[in-house]
Amino acid sequence: MSEYNLYSRDVRPTITVPECATIEQTASLMSFAGLPAVVLAGADGHPIGVLGRTELVAAIAAGAHHPTALAEASLCLDGYPQIDCEASPGAVLRLALSRGCETVMFTKAGKIVGFLDLVDILAAVGSAPPY
Repeated sequence: MSEYNLYSRDVRPTITVPECATIEQTASLMSFAGLPAVVLAGADGHPIGVLGRTELVAAIAAGAHHPTALAEASLCLDGYPQIDCEASPGAVLRLALSRGCETVMFTKAGKIVGFLDLVDILAAVGSAPPY
């Protein structure tokens, strides 16, 4: 592990939201906890999608208030940028920039462990060599 390990200091933990939650509840949770994204879980508890700030704002702007709004607004797990939590800040930054995203999903052994904002990535590589 490098001294520039992002996972230990900058990654926000994964918070799961049930698919029956409302847009308003999810927005409130994300705002209160300072989360860049949440994982949407199905009735069986398994992850079915990821809802970031961009998707949440779009759902609110569209006036999505019906029960399936979160599922419709979320991105599938494979559609969200993912990287192993042991990756270097430079690798995370390259992934974020290549995908044109503001948030990267961190995984460990194939499981979602948290999220990292582009702003945090830039702050980390600004004080560390990007390798």
